[in-house]
Amino acid sequence: RRQRATIHIQRVLRGHFGRVFAVLYRRVVNMAASKIESHYKALIEYRMVRAFRALMVAAAIRCQAAIRGYLAKSYLEWMIINGIAATKIQRIWRAFLARRVFHLLRITFLAQTHITPAVLWMQQMSRRFIARSAYIKTLAEHVHTSVVIPASMLLQRTWWGHLAKKIANKKRMFRDNATEIQRHVRGFVKRRWIARVKQYMKECFAVTEISRVFRGFVEREIHRRRREKHYHFTRTVPCSIIVQARYRGYVARRNIARRKIEWLAGLKIQLQFRLLMAKREASNRWLMLLETARQNAALVIQMAFRCHSARVAFEVMRIAIVGKRIYAARVVLRAWLRSRDGAKFRQLKEAWEVEKSAEVLMELNEERSEVLEDLEDIRFDILDQRHSMSLAEKRIVHIKRFKLEAELRIPKVERELEDLNAEEVQQGWGSAYDDELERLTNMLALSAEELRLQKVKVRKCKDKIQALQLEMEDVEADLDENAVRECAEFELLRRMELQRADKKAEEHWRGRVRREICKWAVPDVRRNVIRRTRYDLEEYKEAAQKYKPNHILTTVSYQKRADWSKDEKHIVNKMERKQRKIIYKHHRQEGQDNTKIRSAYDSVISGCMEILHQSTFEMRHEKTDVREDPETSRRLFGRAPLDPPIEDEGGEEGDELGGTSS
Repeated sequence: RRQRATIHIQRVLRGHFGRVFAVLYRRVVNMAASKIESHYKALIEYRMVRAFRALMVAAAIRCQAAIRGYLAKSYLEWMIINGIAATKIQRIWRAFLARRVFHLLRITFLAQTHITPAVLWMQQMSRRFIARSAYIKTLAEHVHTSVVIPASMLLQRTWWGHLAKKIANKKRMFRDNATEIQRHVRGFVKRRWIARVKQYMKECFAVTEISRVFRGFVEREIHRRRREKHYHFTRTVPCSIIVQARYRGYVARRNIARRKIEWLAGLKIQLQFRLLMAKREASNRWLMLLETARQNAALVIQMAFRCHSARVAFEVMRIAIVGKRIYAARVVLRAWLRSRDGAKFRQLKEAWEVEKSAEVLMELNEERSEVLEDLEDIRFDILDQRHSMSLAEKRIVHIKRFKLEAELRIPKVERELEDLNAEEVQQGWGSAYDDELERLTNMLALSAEELRLQKVKVRKCKDKIQALQLEMEDVEADLDENAVRECAEFELLRRMELQRADKKAEEHWRGRVRREICKWAVPDVRRNVIRRTRYDLEEYKEAAQKYKPNHILTTVSYQKRADWSKDEKHIVNKMERKQRKIIYKHHRQEGQDNTKIRSAYDSVISGCMEILHQSTFEMRHEKTDVREDPETSRRLFGRAPLDPPIEDEGGEEGDELGGTSS
């Protein structure tokens, strides 16, 4: 008992501690959510401030541009108006000056005699007018330089200062508000935390005090119950046994006397009643025997008739089942033969395709060996031609050097011949110089001819090298085409291997499905297994209960309940179809009809098209398109859905085979 009480106390205390911890956890979770929300709001405010600042800077830039544009337009308009006015003033002033000059020339003669004071006065007035015009022009320029430009700069500075003060005031207000909110929130969080700590200390002390009081109560209760148990076994039980013995003896004697009287009276009553019941039982048995005889006769007749009907129905069913089995056996045999022949044909076809690819690869290998040999021969020929060209160029350099030396030697020889005297001629120097001059002249002619021949040889070598390079490019193109074809053949082999693996996996999966279908061949089992995971059908069924009529609850008719079951299935199917349409529409909006995905895909493809066009090999070498040859494309890439079917690909299975497989 003490152990059970201890376990009970522990369970109660642990439950209490768990509830307290759950309450504290909920409060801490709310506080964490509040703190996360406050930080998130602060981040949003900071982003809004940054956006507002960027907006204000953009607005200030636009205002500056508008104001500066307005000032520039105003200044340009002022310049245009003043320019037109200045042009008119100049034109009028020049006309006036021309008239004045004419008048001055006309009255020059008179000015020398009588009109000298008038002329002086007119000069004074004209000079005053000219000085006044120059002063007005200078004043206008000074006003524009000293007033208009500083005024515009002052307006800009004042506007910028106003915007900066406005932004600074708003930032200061946001900062002060954020600081005040943080101070209040932190104070509130600290007070809540201190209150929770105090509450937790109080609860711990209360738990300890409750445990102490409860343990004292348990100990006192155990001591009291032990004392009561001892008193019960030593005093109460012996006294009770003695009292019970006396009382039971008295009750037994009284019951025996009463039962003796009752037994005599019951014996008389039972005798009369049993006589009456025996008579009634005899009549009932006679009637039952008659009924049994009638039922046995009817049963014999029914058994004979039912045996005859059962034998006739069994014979009909046996004949029908035997016919169905024979037909099914024929269908299965025909399907098995077709499946076996189709599998053998597919194996032979795969072996033939592999053998054909191997032959193509061997041919490509031989062709590549020949192309590599041709490439080595071309490179050797290019090296030979370059060696011959280098020798010819060296010879051209020697010939040019000889021509230069010979052209320098000929004048010296001629000068020596002119300077010879009779003694030197008698000594043989004349004939030697003549011979040398003749040989140099002939050698110059021959060197010019040889120089032309060597240049022709160099040109021929260059032409041969260029032709060999073109041939090497053609051979390299053939080698690339050979490599492409080889890669295509290897890709074909890999694709055939993958197709074989897919076919094996599909056959394995079909076998598993077939075994599972045979295992779960009962429709009810399949339906129940599928419905175990369809929780949505249960929800639809619960939702359909609101359409249930009230008279179904009180009716005892089976047909009404069956009708309501059909209606309920119809409502559930309708809800399922509606939800399926909603899900399909959602998937279509998120996938096929999503403009963002389509635009992103189009932009990626359009961005890659230029790279693909630039990096393709088609610009420098033209390849044959295998898609032009239907047989090669079908062998490399498989048959397309729209291609005409091939008659030798194993044939199609008949309707009976398709029905049996399904």
